[in-house]
Amino acid sequence: MSKITNLRQVEELVELAKKAFIERGMSEATLNESKIQKLALSLLDDNPDIYHFIKTENGKIIAFAIAFLREGVFDDVRYAVMPNSYISPEHRGKGIANELQADFEQWAKERYVKTISIFGFTHLSEAFKKRGYACEESIFTKEIK
Repeated sequence: MSKITNLRQVEELVELAKKAFIERGMSEATLNESKIQKLALSLLDDNPDIYHFIKTENGKIIAFAIAFLREGVFDDVRYAVMPNSYISPEHRGKGIANELQADFEQWAKERYVKTISIFGFTHLSEAFKKRGYACEESIFTKEIK
């Protein structure tokens, strides 16, 4: 695993993030490419409160993960949340998710985080459980028209 280090990788990450967005069933009409690009560019700054790792193969990004540190609303407990990760379909099932999660967990430990959360799809719940994760909350969403 490595980090974003140049503008070419920023462009690749933006394209991969767009694919992830669409694959997850999000409307292309709601896609904000400039917002994605702004986030990707910010990864060039070495902000210790933002986790990001990429996996490359033959010089191309094939997977990424982005996470953030947060403090509790009513306490000083530090949490780490990974709302964004993606693995190219042709590279799934090869253990890359385990690598990303292990890197994320190590990053969180180094920052004295005790609780981490990863946003994932319910069809992946068994894979998360194998790594020691528990589904503790449900998030309900509704599109308002």
